[in-house]
Amino acid sequence: MRRTPNRAVLTNVFRALRECGTLPSVHVSSERRSIQTVEEQEEIVSMAQRSPTTSTRRIASRLRFPQSRMWRTLHNDGLYPFHHQPVQHLHPGDDERLQFCHRLSHNQELLPYILFTNEATFTHNGINNTRNSHNWAQDNPHGTAETNFQTQFSVNVWCGIINDMLIGPVIVEDRMTGDSYLHFLQNDLPEQLEDVPLDTRRHMYLQHD
Repeated sequence: MRRTPNRAVLTNVFRALRECGTLPSVHVSSERRSIQTVEEQEEIVSMAQRSPTTSTRRIASRLRFPQSRMWRTLHNDGLYPFHHQPVQHLHPGDDERLQFCHRLSHNQELLPYILFTNEATFTHNGINNTRNSHNWAQDNPHGTAETNFQTQFSVNVWCGIINDMLIGPVIVEDRMTGDSYLHFLQNDLPEQLEDVPLDTRRHMYLQHD
């Protein structure tokens, strides 16, 4: 009992497959009905290959083509817009870090035994986004939000992770110095590792920062 498509539908499908390589949409634009020449396709692909970071909008503006044609042409040629991956800039003295990463990637059995750690200092200059604070009322109630910016303070927080266990966070009292950090490693850290399996602690490595 399904409706049988008429001759015009089959003709449009055949024309779209022959000219564009895709099935026609419900609303076929006049730009899609136009036949794209081989020279236009080569010009679009060539410009994208010469400058891979150029946007389709800029290519369309230079060649005076619709932007939708840029996307379709590049996709038909097997080109896709891949996002950049941010990586850490390396300094000349960072060769040892890079060598360590290569060595660790080839010895992944060490990963469950490495305690990755870091510490951070939180001060009174915290960010308070007042744009997310509202008072719904018919008249302005002139609401206020108390802050402690007049009182200076800083809190040192240490945290670690080993295998699938989170160690801490731990508040390190006073100012973070070499002596206070050494005191933390010798006295406070063993207490934080009590729940870590004994076999892991025997073969554990401390990865500072």
